[in-house]
Amino acid sequence: MDAIRALALLCLVPVVVQSFALVEMNDDISLSSPLSGVDGVIWILLQIFCADIGFILLLVAFGAGLKLHHQKNSVRPQKGSMEQRRRMKTLIVIGVLVFVVVGADPTFLALGLIGILSQTLVKRPYRQQLVIGAASIAVTAVSFAAIAEVLALRAPDIMLEYGLSEMRLPIATAPELLSLAQSSWTDQVLARLEPDLVLANLVVTGQMTFIGLGLSLAGAAGLDRGFLTGRLPASRYVMMITIGFGLGVPLSLVGILTAVSQSWEPPFLMGIGGLVKGLGSLLIGAAFASFAILIFKRRWFVRGRRMLAHLGRSTLTWSILGLFALAFYHHGYGLGHAGESNRIGLIQFVGIIWISMGLLSYFWFKYFHYGPFEWVLRYWTNETRPPLARLDKIFAP
Repeated sequence: MDAIRALALLCLVPVVVQSFALVEMNDDISLSSPLSGVDGVIWILLQIFCADIGFILLLVAFGAGLKLHHQKNSVRPQKGSMEQRRRMKTLIVIGVLVFVVVGADPTFLALGLIGILSQTLVKRPYRQQLVIGAASIAVTAVSFAAIAEVLALRAPDIMLEYGLSEMRLPIATAPELLSLAQSSWTDQVLARLEPDLVLANLVVTGQMTFIGLGLSLAGAAGLDRGFLTGRLPASRYVMMITIGFGLGVPLSLVGILTAVSQSWEPPFLMGIGGLVKGLGSLLIGAAFASFAILIFKRRWFVRGRRMLAHLGRSTLTWSILGLFALAFYHHGYGLGHAGESNRIGLIQFVGIIWISMGLLSYFWFKYFHYGPFEWVLRYWTNETRPPLARLDKIFAP
């Protein structure tokens, strides 16, 4: 699970960096034709293989983690349930604080809500988990698409605000968006607390929560059936890779190109038009996970899997520290580098972040059992102080 969680983190890094950096503010990619040159190639690869895939893998690993927590606490279910509920409430508080302070999307908030909603569902048989999960994804996707179409007619101003704030699109008011990123922290917080933006983020949170609930239940079922632990025959994984990439990449590409032809209209992106891209991303996510599990089973990748596991065990720490560091680096109350980079520079920046996270996590877990924030969360939720340092390593001769 830790290695899958690490892959999710690696996929999310370029998406989050691109969002904070406001790359579109300083490149030649126009609204109607964002596919020109090397920047365009990088952009479309990020859209297909990173934009939704990291979120999908994170939620699948999250659901599998909830299932493992339930299995480990089967002898003391009441205490385990209290620990999990307290941990999820803490994630909700973290999510609200992160949104207010740095303006990131409400992922932590959604994870906390998913954990609370799935507390009893992860105990069900895997077939029920799959059925409930698929129904949650399908009903949420269709219903929110319908809501988006209605809002597009009834409240176009809210839809436009949603498109600007959450998707960071380079549309007509891009200079205002860049100006806001370069403003003071107080101005940014006040802007994030405007009613329209709060409403938009509540819509996003609801959508992420119920689609995420379905993905988390799929992760719990995948753990039960041995998919995430590599117990299935290799031919099953190869079949999922072939189907996932064979169908998912064309569907995602069609969804992206159609969005380009619609000039990135927010009602289209949040409505029926976004369903094609979403379906493609689900297939790619399944293929991505299958490919990773096949590689993890190879003996020659033992060291790489161990490094990924270290990174995955500190996902919460890197997520929180990364968001605050990126906000300080790009926003006006810090170093103010928003809008200064193109996507080639973005990839170089992301590469440095990847290498730094991998090396720091590797050396950290040589001497410690948990990441800093992971240790605090366990201390808070378990109400006992877990050991942090590996004393045998620190005091080794």
